[in-house]
Amino acid sequence: MKKKIAYIHSHQHPASYNTLDQLIKKFPEYEVVEFDLVKIAKNNFFILLKNSFYLVKELGLSKALRGGNFKKLFFKSDYFFKQSKKIIDELLSIEEYVFTFQRNSLFETSTGKIPHFIYTDHTHAENLKYPDYNEYLNYSPKYSSREKIIFNKSTKNFVYANNIKNSLVEDYLCPEDRVAIVGVGGSVSLADNWEPINNNYKNKTIIFVGRDWNRKGGPELIRAFKKVLLTHPDAKLIIAGASPKIEIGNCEILGDISLEELSIQYSRSSIFCLPTKREPFGIVFLDAMMHKLPVVATRIAALPDLIIENENGLLVEPGDVEQLTKSLIYLLDYPELCKRFGENAHNFVKNNYTWEKVGERLRENILPFLD
Repeated sequence: MKKKIAYIHSHQHPASYNTLDQLIKKFPEYEVVEFDLVKIAKNNFFILLKNSFYLVKELGLSKALRGGNFKKLFFKSDYFFKQSKKIIDELLSIEEYVFTFQRNSLFETSTGKIPHFIYTDHTHAENLKYPDYNEYLNYSPKYSSREKIIFNKSTKNFVYANNIKNSLVEDYLCPEDRVAIVGVGGSVSLADNWEPINNNYKNKTIIFVGRDWNRKGGPELIRAFKKVLLTHPDAKLIIAGASPKIEIGNCEILGDISLEELSIQYSRSSIFCLPTKREPFGIVFLDAMMHKLPVVATRIAALPDLIIENENGLLVEPGDVEQLTKSLIYLLDYPELCKRFGENAHNFVKNNYTWEKVGERLRENILPFLD
């Protein structure tokens, strides 16, 4: 009978299932067993009831009920943190498993008897560094101290990018040799002969993709685009994901669309622009780059790992509308540069940010800890 790997997560998200798929593919000698802690908890009325009580007690009634906090922070309580470990301890028969693999840092599920690995795209300490962003101040003061326990009990922590590696080492005092950057994969795959249909990058179409209009820098992009039109009156802006109430010429608002439709819109665009103010990583950048689009983005979080200035895109400071305007005009002025940046972007993602690459890096890092 095969030994087992426990895959523990709490989000029904494509990245969670792509990670699971890679564990299955890269460790064929083992059986991978999935544990969705949130799904398990939702099937237990008493856990939900107690968690509701303890979340209000932890945050205080006014904070718990403010601005959707109760739903947003429901599974980030101290009670659920402790309950998650109890759930896993009850479900796992240690002698059957070779290691546990945990997705993200909401809970601590190490057994202390077999290797335990964590794969995360963020830390709470890193989130608190974003300028003028107060959402994370709603979290319990215990949250950071719980994360420190989580990361330091892990045999090795796997992260998407340099900023999170630095946070684990500097903010959580994890030994550097227990943190490895393995990257992440995108949401799309294209045929080897795929090419955009944007008139060789001369159609002057800029595309923005994001549901959270304000957080993703939508208002700043609109202010910049108005200035862009003074130099390039035939430029066009496509907005996908969000549905802002704005009135501006040469702008098409698509709202929420399917990945298939989004791929079509990427293929018809010449520039991808997302001047985001907060971004744990930004899978959308990988998808745009796979579609051979040059990128204009902000110099925050993991984006400097992805956007190599003057090779596959341009970086601006968050909120700097003048810099954003100049960068867009510069690329619109030189479609041949857009094409070169787009080709470089595609090759960069293809060579570094695929789920296949992630799986290879995970196996390479985990094997030395197995008997």
